[in-house]
Amino acid sequence: MVPDRDRKCPFVAADGVLDFYDIVLRAVAPFPSVADALYLAGYPFLFAGVFWVRRLRGTAGSREAKADAAMVCIGALALSWQF
Repeated sequence: MVPDRDRKCPFVAADGVLDFYDIVLRAVAPFPSVADALYLAGYPFLFAGVFWVRRLRGTAGSREAKADAAMVCIGALALSWQF
């Protein structure tokens, strides 16, 4: 299992790149930038986490099953809120 800090590294590094552009260079980060690539590099960790939770699924009333349902509902809520 990957430690929690390793899964967050791409997102933290991307935020650091954007902060570097904003604070040090006082410029808007170009698009696409290194930060965009780092953000994209973090998504496989998120998908792996979802599949990992799915693998741990136990009985229908288990805590893991409820967490799965909550993730799907929150994802649907986020999509409906955005669009």
